[in-house]
Amino acid sequence: MPRVRVPVRRSGFRYTARPGRRYPVAPPPRRGGAGLLGGLAGLLLCLLCLATLGLLGLFATFIAVTAYLGDIYRALRDANSGVSGLYVNMAILLAALCFAVYHKLQRSS
Repeated sequence: MPRVRVPVRRSGFRYTARPGRRYPVAPPPRRGGAGLLGGLAGLLLCLLCLATLGLLGLFATFIAVTAYLGDIYRALRDANSGVSGLYVNMAILLAALCFAVYHKLQRSS
């Protein structure tokens, strides 16, 4: 009949480890960037970075378009001392905006 081990009380340990027997232990964490970011965290970081760059690009484009339209507005104002030319320009811009909204609504439905 095999011998049964009796639990031994020690300071903080309930049972003693069996000599010569090793239990599976998790491997130590690897050094480097692979453990720093998981797959999902890396993907989200990449998407957030691309979104930020896209917003900065839109902001830069908006500044350039505003400067260009300001030059056009100044040229129209200097060419036409009358106000009718400005109203025609505003009407064309408003019509283009309405057409863009209408086209977007037609495509989405």
